[in-house]
Amino acid sequence: MPAICRCSLANVQLSNFSDVFYAITHFRDYTAMQAVRPVELEAALNAVLARPEYSAHLNTDAIGGFGASLGGESMLLMAGAQLTDSVGMSSKQVMYDARLKAAVGYVPYFGQIIYPAFGRDHNGLNNVTIPFLGIGGTSDTTAPLSVTIQGMQHLTKTRQLVALQGVGHMFDVASSGDIFTWSVIFLNANVVGDPLACVASARMQQVAGGGDDVLLIDYTAPTPPVNDEQIVIEYYNGALGHYFMTDDPAEAAMLDAGVIVPGWARTGFEFKAYQVNAPVGVSVCRFFGTPGIGPNSHFYTTFIDGECQKVMANPDWTFEGIAFAADAAAAGDCAADRIPVVRLYNNGMGGQANHRYLTSPIEVASTASRGWIVEGAVFCARP
Repeated sequence: MPAICRCSLANVQLSNFSDVFYAITHFRDYTAMQAVRPVELEAALNAVLARPEYSAHLNTDAIGGFGASLGGESMLLMAGAQLTDSVGMSSKQVMYDARLKAAVGYVPYFGQIIYPAFGRDHNGLNNVTIPFLGIGGTSDTTAPLSVTIQGMQHLTKTRQLVALQGVGHMFDVASSGDIFTWSVIFLNANVVGDPLACVASARMQQVAGGGDDVLLIDYTAPTPPVNDEQIVIEYYNGALGHYFMTDDPAEAAMLDAGVIVPGWARTGFEFKAYQVNAPVGVSVCRFFGTPGIGPNSHFYTTFIDGECQKVMANPDWTFEGIAFAADAAAAGDCAADRIPVVRLYNNGMGGQANHRYLTSPIEVASTASRGWIVEGAVFCARP
């Protein structure tokens, strides 16, 4: 896997209002300085790959990137993010290099609160699809963590954000073990495609690297399905306050259209399962609340421990059939090469039972903080 180095083309700090004011008043130079970095990175990559003594030893289908500060911004620009190109916060794509499969940004620059780097409200990040790991410092004023959080919430694919407590805009030697552990596992998972690294990355919440690291954002998107695999998609209806999931492409298309059953929108969380007739996994039963008796909600479970049979015998629920198949959890956990799918129950809030099924530990914790009950891993998903 070739290493992509951050070119030191300029020494720029935006640590206070006067620095931002200077950048705005010298806007064309400031924008050009940012835009040239990913172009230089692409040129450097082309130069390396043009040399047989290097390219013969490199896997050109497994190229990842690591950039610090503006180098982290450059990784996203190289992946097609739009750069703020006017004081009015319009944005424009600088380039797109499909060879970059995933990237890590250390104290990555996402702009300032009043001056985001990727367009108004960070909307220039909406179409970035590469997996991205951000590692920021809680005491960083040049690349404020709060701005990084806002920006990374626009990424829709695999994304992780790790905060290093008390670290500013610098390489923190004490946290070097944390930085490299998070980065190497993430790149092995998303560039090399190591399935064990994928699961390890999806499960990691903290590492013993010497610093004080806290995971703030995490989501591991499932890889494209093959053979008997399929993707389960989560939806949310704001009017009902309910979550729902489906593996049926026709049902998903109907919900996306919002015509027959309006009000549902994708949450951005998905996991991988098996087709109903797959020779692996256990069957997952799908229920809907019996009209006039049960809740206006769906429920999913397996035959493990007899839960599916028990719900079938409950008049509050109507059995709709086998939704999909999945690997079963054992004692609330999964095998080392599987990602736990955790079920949460809303504890009847709003007068209607509802459940979520998540692979993101941070989203599980966030949902639980709203009063939901964590029921534990009920399925296990392939990465």
